[in-house]
Amino acid sequence: ITITAYDKIAVYASPIPTLSATISGFEDGESLATSDITGSPDCTTTATASSPVEDYPITCTVGTLESEDYTFETLTPGTLTITQTSSVVNVDCPASVTYNGSAQTPCTASVTGVGGLNQSLGINYTNNINAGIAQSRASYAGYTNHTGSSDSQDFEIAKADATCTINGYSGVYDAT
Repeated sequence: ITITAYDKIAVYASPIPTLSATISGFEDGESLATSDITGSPDCTTTATASSPVEDYPITCTVGTLESEDYTFETLTPGTLTITQTSSVVNVDCPASVTYNGSAQTPCTASVTGVGGLNQSLGINYTNNINAGIAQSRASYAGYTNHTGSSDSQDFEIAKADATCTINGYSGVYDAT
């Protein structure tokens, strides 16, 4: 009888799925349901929920399998593939700032994700000097364990109040 570990997929920083195997090689049209096999194989992997993205072998042993008619000789490993998890970029801006003649950069951005991802990001701005609607955008390219993501937010640059100063004038009337 051959015990073959099922291949499995897990997402980074998620619980490892239940590992299991198929049992094959029966004679005379028998199946697992009609054979005298009892028990189950034991399947394990070295991967944990905090293991980085890559492939890990799944190995099975006979475990508690027993049979009077069959022997368990072939153990075929499987593969646990840990895939990337998502990241979340958040751009936070005030609703409005006041025009001051300089480029306005009032926003903050960060990226977070399971497994401890938490860092600040740089922001790209457009239309952020003159009064009107300005845009901000931040992106995270992704890394070994996390996929990339991005976010954007608009904010208003409000017109500034004008300051006018009237200076007095005095002089002698000269008809001009």
